[in-house]
Amino acid sequence: MNMEIDLNNLTPEFLHEDLQNSIIELNGKLFINHILCQNYYKDIDPFDETSNNACVNFQYLTTLKLYRKYLKLKDYDGVLNILEKQKKMEWFLKNYKKVYQNIGNKKFYEMFSWLLTYVDHHYPYRKKYSEIIKIGKNPRLMMSKEEKKHFLKLSNKCKIYRGICYDSKLKQIEEKDRELLIGNSWTLDYEQACWFAKNHAPKYYPNSKYKKYILSYDIDKKDIIAYFKDRKEEEVFINFKSINLKKIMIIN
Repeated sequence: MNMEIDLNNLTPEFLHEDLQNSIIELNGKLFINHILCQNYYKDIDPFDETSNNACVNFQYLTTLKLYRKYLKLKDYDGVLNILEKQKKMEWFLKNYKKVYQNIGNKKFYEMFSWLLTYVDHHYPYRKKYSEIIKIGKNPRLMMSKEEKKHFLKLSNKCKIYRGICYDSKLKQIEEKDRELLIGNSWTLDYEQACWFAKNHAPKYYPNSKYKKYILSYDIDKKDIIAYFKDRKEEEVFINFKSINLKKIMIIN
């Protein structure tokens, strides 16, 4: 007999001990930001028994059960499916060596490619991306057959762009700061870079003093690791560590 569980009417509980170190404050309330339980709609109380605590505990323990099951089966697609969007990449980067050993080169890069195009904010992970590029034998396996066809048609020299936000008080972007603004994901499409500068970058740099810029860089085709077309963004994936900061052009 199946029993429906009313998550809004659970017996009050203390917060599970596994979640005690994952408490964050947001607008004066406490929430949970755990790899298996990212909860911003039920404020918790770490010092008392509450129904909200019970709801968060239930969410965590349900996910934990599935997580352990998928790990045992080495079903990493299953693991990623139960995680919140941004937590998917966070988990992958912590476990990528084990994942690579268990699923092999081709499947590994297909999984990494899917994450790159699914997860929105990549900047915090860029150094790890450079490690992942080196682990396998052929990172160009990240591309689909169709993307490989387009990649082969690219010129030997390509101009790539990246939309950013930067402090408008500064007349030019100092070289030391350029390293902070570059990443692995660029685009061949200038208009797409403009869209990111206007719409995407401000989400992570909301302060009104920030001004929008386009970075431009000339790159050899051989240094492009992968080309992605699925989201119609003409995205190119490169190793940001290989960029010569002095050769980046800045467009207001």
